[in-house]
Amino acid sequence: MKIEIPATSLIVLCGIAGCGKSTFALKNFKDTEVVSSDRCRALVSDDEENMEVSKEAFELFYYIIKKRMNLKKLVVADSTAVSHEARRKLLDLAEDNNYYSILLAFDISTEIAIERNNLRQRKVSRYVIEKQYAAFLKSLKSVENEGFDKVIVLNENDADDFKHEIVSYNIETEDKALFDIISDVHGCCTELEMLLDKLGYRKNGFKYSHPDGRKVVFAGDIVDRGPRTMDTIRTVINMVNSGNALYIPGNHCNKFYRYLKGSKVQIKNGLETTVKEYEKLEKSEAKKIKNDFLELYENSPLYLMLDNGNLVVAHAGIKEEMIGKLSKKIIDFVLYGDVTGEVDDKGLPIRGDWAANYYGKPMIVYGHTPVSKAVFVNNTINIDQGASMGGSLTALRYPEKGLVSVQSQGTYYRGGRQQKEMEREIKLDDYKESLSLRDRHDHKIKIDFAELRNTVDTLRAKEDIIKWIIYIPPILPSINNESLESQLQNSMKYYKERSFDKVIIEPRFSSESIIMIICRDELCAAGYFKGDSPAMAYSIYREEIVLNDRVLMKLQADIKAKGYFEKYNTEFLVIEADVLSQADDISIVPVKIISHSCEAYTNKDNPWQRDSIERLIEYSNIFRRNLNQIFDTDTEANSIISKFSQERYNSYVVKSEKSRPEYKGRIVQPEILCTREPLCTGLDSFRQSVYSYDLSDIALNKFLNKKMSNRYFEYIIGAVTINNRMIKMRE
Repeated sequence: MKIEIPATSLIVLCGIAGCGKSTFALKNFKDTEVVSSDRCRALVSDDEENMEVSKEAFELFYYIIKKRMNLKKLVVADSTAVSHEARRKLLDLAEDNNYYSILLAFDISTEIAIERNNLRQRKVSRYVIEKQYAAFLKSLKSVENEGFDKVIVLNENDADDFKHEIVSYNIETEDKALFDIISDVHGCCTELEMLLDKLGYRKNGFKYSHPDGRKVVFAGDIVDRGPRTMDTIRTVINMVNSGNALYIPGNHCNKFYRYLKGSKVQIKNGLETTVKEYEKLEKSEAKKIKNDFLELYENSPLYLMLDNGNLVVAHAGIKEEMIGKLSKKIIDFVLYGDVTGEVDDKGLPIRGDWAANYYGKPMIVYGHTPVSKAVFVNNTINIDQGASMGGSLTALRYPEKGLVSVQSQGTYYRGGRQQKEMEREIKLDDYKESLSLRDRHDHKIKIDFAELRNTVDTLRAKEDIIKWIIYIPPILPSINNESLESQLQNSMKYYKERSFDKVIIEPRFSSESIIMIICRDELCAAGYFKGDSPAMAYSIYREEIVLNDRVLMKLQADIKAKGYFEKYNTEFLVIEADVLSQADDISIVPVKIISHSCEAYTNKDNPWQRDSIERLIEYSNIFRRNLNQIFDTDTEANSIISKFSQERYNSYVVKSEKSRPEYKGRIVQPEILCTREPLCTGLDSFRQSVYSYDLSDIALNKFLNKKMSNRYFEYIIGAVTINNRMIKMRE
């Protein structure tokens, strides 16, 4: 018997004493991979037969298993596990850590077990063995329904002949290949040919190659809906076989695969077009297509890890904690997405917004659900733009991160879920009830009726610009309400106590920054913000006009004339800035680059921000250099102030170099305000400020991703509410 075992698997050995589990484990696996309950007894008490320390031994048993899972190591759990309860705890560990779970049940007769037991130094009574076997047989009747990904029952001969192969269902490449990622072709082979040509691939029959050695990554769903599925299959297979492409399946590929294997599937949602085209083939050609597609599917990974793990391609996306692992849960996720189990009024699955809460290092490229515009959200991008529905077929070029598209030549399929453009009518009167939101750490933030009414009143004063409000800078907390020197010194101490050796100190003319949105042109402003001007600046709490039209128009003209929008392939730029106004002289000091039209930058660390701002200020003489400096956390406050003595600054912001700093797994306040003005202090102000960061960040990403209509504005409401709480703390 030979089985394939995913590299991140939990193998549970189940059987009575004397069935040969431990011998089997050491014969077939590394001794470091086997976690034995008997060994844990020995480790805690020097005696593996000491049943009085079972509680302590199993605490160690589960602890070691969990630690190996954290490191993505194979785990073989060697304990009797004949009861449902014992297996349930192991299964929970597998599910919590996204591990593939395999139960190996040893169905060995009691006579053989007793005979083996008599040869051991530690003997178990016949009564105990027979009792274990009765429990084992009883559990076998229902073990298939317990939730294990695979259940294998071994008799004595099976155990002796057992062989296994550790397999990785994803590919990790060490090279720095150049990739063009294409998702959801859906039988639109004409559009695929146009796109490959536009990308610079050279055609030879159904084979394509690129002169620069680039590879296409097909991110699933090459079949169904479009008019040329068979040609699409031929093209993909030929490119994969010639080394010019990689392929992963999607849910439509999975359904067509099951159809070809003879499984009973519903021929709808686009499969009917594939079946109709397939059945028109000559018998010999149909056989070839079938064999070739089955081979392609069976030899393909479920998702790809490329460029040393810096790039992950999964058809419907993947959560950070799932990367590098495989389980039934992960298989369902990468094929079908983050489904909640609920359906909408059209019977379509309601999906969770996993990308809005993704903060991992690898870039994730996916498709599955059509979107009107491909944009980056937290280092993820959905490139399915509905080619079969009259949209476009899009490729993401990696590592350049550029998008190349061709317009669909027709609408081949109507139905399903085509994402619509956002409805930009924001109606404050719609927000009348209490609101419940969750931040990126899944903390629940409740906003009661009174708070919501106060927030709506705050925003009503800005109703004329509300269509532009897509990000709210947080009100920053302070360490104490003492002198400026004391605030600076104690802020430095705060970071030093959390193992930060250096901080960035940024002088500010105002304790409240503004947000500026600069668009490529009026058409862009109208499309994204329903605005009639190509630039806008706003602050929620300033009553005066933040920047006049003359300044905004000059700034927009400067940036456009110097080619900023072309260089960064963006439709607009969002900046957080500090403003210095002296008579007719206005200087704008960029504090952060918040986003472009395709990507948010709020998760970028401060060294990245500093370098990006340095490049930005070259685009207009209205911009003034940000004079922030890096200091050791041991630096005296007076020395810091003297560094900035050439200007009369009203406040300073002390911040970590990390955009989302943590210490021992706990959140660290990203920025602390030191000012001569009234302050909001205390631990609660720190916590509330972090909530404001998170809610505003989620709002921005939802806006950029154009998901769930105006749902993003709920998070703007949340961020303003938190800021109102912060202001109240000053009173």
